[in-house]
Amino acid sequence: MSVMSELRSTLDAIGVEQQVCVFAFLMSYPLTLGALLESRGRRIAAGIAAVSVVCFGFFTDPWFHAVLLVALGIGAVGVFIVTVYIVDRVSRYYAFRGLPIEEVEFVDSDDETEPETALPEPATGRPRFPVVAVVSVKH
Repeated sequence: MSVMSELRSTLDAIGVEQQVCVFAFLMSYPLTLGALLESRGRRIAAGIAAVSVVCFGFFTDPWFHAVLLVALGIGAVGVFIVTVYIVDRVSRYYAFRGLPIEEVEFVDSDDETEPETALPEPATGRPRFPVVAVVSVKH
């Protein structure tokens, strides 16, 4: 049997406890990497990810299959992050491509006349309101 067919048979035999471990790992690992949580929250997420990986290895019959599956899971998360980054960059490029570039006149400070303060012109289209939310994790 090849390694991939052995992994396939291991995936077919995954039980509920292994699924819970994988779910906990896949939910806490990105929280460990990202900036959504503060440092304490990232440490807790890293601890949960580590414990869930160890438990997954304990519950999987040949433990090296668990190691391979975790490595594939980390690689899949990495591919997902790269894909989202590329899609974001491409969409921003095309979204801002048609915007007109406004020229700015620079005024020397040696002039004794005060230039008029520039007021922003209202944009055409629907009004855009800033989204403001006060979120506090600390009580």
